[in-house]
Amino acid sequence: METMPTTWPRREIGGHQLPVVPPVVRTAAADPKGRLWVSLVTPVTYVFDEDGDLVRRVQFKATGTISPASLFFASATRLLVSPGLYEFQVE
Repeated sequence: METMPTTWPRREIGGHQLPVVPPVVRTAAADPKGRLWVSLVTPVTYVFDEDGDLVRRVQFKATGTISPASLFFASATRLLVSPGLYEFQVE
């Protein structure tokens, strides 16, 4: 918490100055087992169970480490990730 910023850059919109807070979450999806997958701007995806407990951290590796912009569960064991439309096996 100590490393989190306390001030944000400002942008003028409609004559008002508003803080610009960069997004942290890139995408999120629920799998068929009810787990929530949350991908952050950093190339880490967190998987939470139905109670909200963290069950694993995932880094997707394809032609390098990727930060998913989209997650789609094609089945209980297949996860499609973009950019690149890569297919991963899910436990």
